[in-house]
Amino acid sequence: MMNLLQLVLGALFGLILFKGELAGQPKIRAMFHFEEPDLFLVIASAVVVGLVSLQLLKSVERRSNGKKRFSYPKKEMTKGVIIGGFLFGVGWYITGACPGPIAVQIGSGAWPALLTLLGAVLGTYAYARLRHRLPH
Repeated sequence: MMNLLQLVLGALFGLILFKGELAGQPKIRAMFHFEEPDLFLVIASAVVVGLVSLQLLKSVERRSNGKKRFSYPKKEMTKGVIIGGFLFGVGWYITGACPGPIAVQIGSGAWPALLTLLGAVLGTYAYARLRHRLPH
Protein backbone atom coordinates (compact mmCIF):
# COMPACT_ATOMS: atom_id res chain seq x y z
CA MET A 1 0.00 0.00 0.00
CA MET A 2 2.87 2.38 0.84
CA ASN A 3 4.45 1.75 -2.59
CA LEU A 4 1.17 2.69 -4.29
CA LEU A 5 0.99 5.91 -2.27
CA GLN A 6 4.58 6.74 -3.22
CA LEU A 7 3.83 6.06 -6.88
CA VAL A 8 0.76 8.30 -6.83
CA LEU A 9 2.61 11.12 -5.04
CA GLY A 10 5.55 10.83 -7.45
CA ALA A 11 3.21 10.95 -10.45
CA LEU A 12 1.44 13.98 -8.96
CA PHE A 13 4.79 15.70 -8.42
CA GLY A 14 5.76 14.97 -12.03
CA LEU A 15 2.41 16.26 -13.30
CA ILE A 16 2.87 19.49 -11.34
CA LEU A 17 6.37 19.95 -12.76
CA PHE A 18 5.10 19.26 -16.28
CA LYS A 19 1.96 21.41 -16.14
CA GLY A 20 3.84 24.21 -14.39
CA GLU A 21 6.43 24.08 -17.18
CA LEU A 22 9.13 23.66 -14.54
CA ALA A 23 10.97 20.79 -16.21
CA GLY A 24 11.77 22.21 -19.64
CA GLN A 25 15.27 23.13 -20.71
CA PRO A 26 14.35 26.64 -21.92
CA LYS A 27 12.77 27.54 -18.57
CA ILE A 28 15.71 26.14 -16.60
CA ARG A 29 18.25 27.98 -18.77
CA ALA A 30 16.24 31.18 -18.33
CA MET A 31 16.44 30.65 -14.56
CA PHE A 32 20.24 30.45 -14.74
CA HIS A 33 20.23 33.73 -16.70
CA PHE A 34 18.03 35.31 -13.99
CA GLU A 35 15.23 35.88 -16.52
CA GLU A 36 12.65 33.63 -14.83
CA PRO A 37 12.16 33.92 -11.06
CA ASP A 38 9.53 31.14 -10.96
CA LEU A 39 11.98 28.31 -10.45
CA PHE A 40 13.86 30.15 -7.72
CA LEU A 41 10.57 30.55 -5.86
CA VAL A 42 9.75 26.85 -6.30
CA ILE A 43 13.22 25.85 -5.07
CA ALA A 44 12.98 28.24 -2.10
CA SER A 45 9.58 26.83 -1.13
CA ALA A 46 10.98 23.28 -1.35
CA VAL A 47 13.86 24.26 0.94
CA VAL A 48 11.43 25.75 3.47
CA VAL A 49 9.18 22.67 3.37
CA GLY A 50 12.23 20.44 3.80
CA LEU A 51 13.55 22.42 6.76
CA VAL A 52 10.19 22.46 8.49
CA SER A 53 9.70 18.73 7.85
CA LEU A 54 13.12 17.86 9.26
CA GLN A 55 12.49 19.96 12.35
CA LEU A 56 9.12 18.28 12.88
CA LEU A 57 10.67 14.83 12.52
CA LYS A 58 13.43 15.78 14.92
CA SER A 59 11.03 17.24 17.47
CA VAL A 60 8.82 14.17 17.67
CA GLU A 61 11.85 11.85 17.68
CA ARG A 62 10.42 9.92 14.77
CA ARG A 63 11.88 6.47 14.33
CA SER A 64 12.67 5.17 10.87
CA ASN A 65 11.34 1.67 10.16
CA GLY A 66 10.23 1.54 13.79
CA LYS A 67 13.80 0.77 14.89
CA LYS A 68 16.37 3.53 14.68
CA ARG A 69 15.87 7.10 15.80
CA PHE A 70 15.64 9.51 12.85
CA SER A 71 18.77 11.58 12.42
CA TYR A 72 20.54 13.52 9.73
CA PRO A 73 24.22 14.39 9.84
CA LYS A 74 25.33 17.96 9.31
CA LYS A 75 27.37 18.39 6.15
CA GLU A 76 30.48 20.52 6.37
CA MET A 77 31.28 22.96 3.59
CA THR A 78 34.41 21.43 2.06
CA LYS A 79 36.27 21.69 -1.21
CA GLY A 80 34.58 18.48 -2.37
CA VAL A 81 31.10 19.88 -1.67
CA ILE A 82 31.91 23.05 -3.62
CA ILE A 83 33.33 21.11 -6.59
CA GLY A 84 30.39 18.70 -6.54
CA GLY A 85 27.88 21.55 -6.38
CA PHE A 86 29.60 23.26 -9.28
CA LEU A 87 29.53 20.09 -11.39
CA PHE A 88 25.87 19.52 -10.50
CA GLY A 89 25.04 23.09 -11.57
CA VAL A 90 26.92 22.78 -14.86
CA GLY A 91 25.13 19.51 -15.62
CA TRP A 92 21.80 21.07 -14.65
CA TYR A 93 22.41 24.00 -17.02
CA ILE A 94 23.59 21.87 -19.95
CA THR A 95 20.87 19.22 -19.74
CA GLY A 96 18.08 21.38 -18.38
CA ALA A 97 17.34 18.84 -15.66
CA CYS A 98 18.15 17.97 -12.11
CA PRO A 99 17.13 14.46 -10.93
CA GLY A 100 13.37 15.14 -10.52
CA PRO A 101 12.68 16.60 -13.97
CA ILE A 102 14.60 13.86 -15.79
CA ALA A 103 11.64 11.50 -15.35
CA VAL A 104 9.22 14.28 -16.32
CA GLN A 105 11.16 14.98 -19.50
CA ILE A 106 11.27 11.30 -20.44
CA GLY A 107 7.58 10.90 -19.63
CA SER A 108 6.69 13.88 -21.79
CA GLY A 109 8.50 12.40 -24.79
CA ALA A 110 11.74 14.39 -24.61
CA TRP A 111 13.83 11.36 -25.51
CA PRO A 112 17.23 13.13 -25.28
CA ALA A 113 16.55 13.09 -21.52
CA LEU A 114 17.44 9.38 -21.66
CA LEU A 115 21.04 10.55 -22.18
CA THR A 116 20.67 12.79 -19.13
CA LEU A 117 19.43 9.81 -17.13
CA LEU A 118 22.36 7.73 -18.36
CA GLY A 119 24.76 10.52 -17.35
CA ALA A 120 23.18 10.75 -13.89
CA VAL A 121 23.46 6.99 -13.37
CA LEU A 122 27.06 6.87 -14.60
CA GLY A 123 27.98 9.91 -12.50
CA THR A 124 26.49 8.33 -9.40
CA TYR A 125 28.34 5.08 -10.09
CA ALA A 126 31.62 6.94 -10.70
CA TYR A 127 31.21 8.88 -7.45
CA ALA A 128 30.58 5.69 -5.50
CA ARG A 129 33.68 4.07 -6.98
CA LEU A 130 35.96 7.10 -6.62
CA ARG A 131 34.61 8.66 -3.43
CA HIS A 132 37.61 7.69 -1.31
CA ARG A 133 39.99 9.46 -3.77
CA LEU A 134 38.02 12.69 -4.11
CA PRO A 135 38.74 15.85 -2.07
CA HIS A 136 36.95 16.06 1.27
